[in-house]
Amino acid sequence: MKEYHPLRRSEKAIKDEKIIANMLNEEPFLTIALCNDNNPYLVTLNYAYDTENEIFYIHCANSGKKTNILPDLRHSLNRFLSLSSHS
Repeated sequence: MKEYHPLRRSEKAIKDEKIIANMLNEEPFLTIALCNDNNPYLVTLNYAYDTENEIFYIHCANSGKKTNILPDLRHSLNRFLSLSSHS
């Protein structure tokens, strides 16, 4: 897994990808932080995680605030949500 920002307490890092995948598959909600015109916007979503393909599927409406913000953040979200060790 590629690390984008070093942890301050690296001894607490969970590095085992199986443990991470299990955690992601057990949790029913995911909170993502977005930014729109320099204003923070956090939203909690129902989601599913595909372990084999390392993909998040989120449940949301086809229109609304987060769907208006997401197209501008595709690259950022891909980096933020990626768990791929080969990216």
